[in-house]
Formats: sequence, C-alpha cells, structure tokens
Amino acid sequence: MQSLTGKKSLKMNFNKLINQTKETFVANGGDPEANLFDRLHQWRRARNECVHAFCKLDDHAYSENSAEIFSEKIWETAKKGRELVDLVKYLSCAVKSELHKEGSSIHTNSVSLPT
Repeated sequence: MQSLTGKKSLKMNFNKLINQTKETFVANGGDPEANLFDRLHQWRRARNECVHAFCKLDDHAYSENSAEIFSEKIWETAKKGRELVDLVKYLSCAVKSELHKEGSSIHTNSVSLPT
C-alpha cells in the first residue's frame, strides 16, 4: 500500500493515516500546531473505546445505568466524529481551492482551519 508520504506501508490503520496526513500537511507549509490532528486522535481513541466496549458487552457485568452511560458515550463520540468530518471536508476543499489558484503545489500555510 502506498502512503501519503510516498513510503511503502504493509499495514495502514487510522492512527498511521492521521500521522502521515499531518506529516504531509506540515511538510507543505501547514501549521504543525493545528489541533485538528490532536482532535482526530482523541476521537479515534474514544471511538475505539466504544467499539471495544460494545464487543465486550455483558449484561451481568454492568450496573443498572451502564446502558445509559454507554449510549451517552456513543452519542457524544458520534457527534464529535460528525464535527471532525466537517472540518476535514472544509480543509480538503480549501486545499483543493489553493491548488487550483497556485497550480500544482500545495500552500497549506494559506489555508486556515476553523476552530
């Protein structure tokens, strides 16, 4: 599998994809302090916790309100994921727009991320 940085990768996972995208973003002038990548990692961890908790679901191992707590966590994780999708779409469109203006090079320092 070819990665975003041009390196060969035998196995790609979401963690590696976020890191490689950040490396490419920074290498092309993007702000290394952009918190989008940290937020993506936080969401990725929350999503993993939800998935693993769901796979381990055992009615006898939880208290009366554990289903409500689990449902709340899944809902919050889904809402944060939706917000991040919108941010990533915005960034992608902004970078594409810059590519059309500038030719074929990426100038991500002229693309600002919304907060």
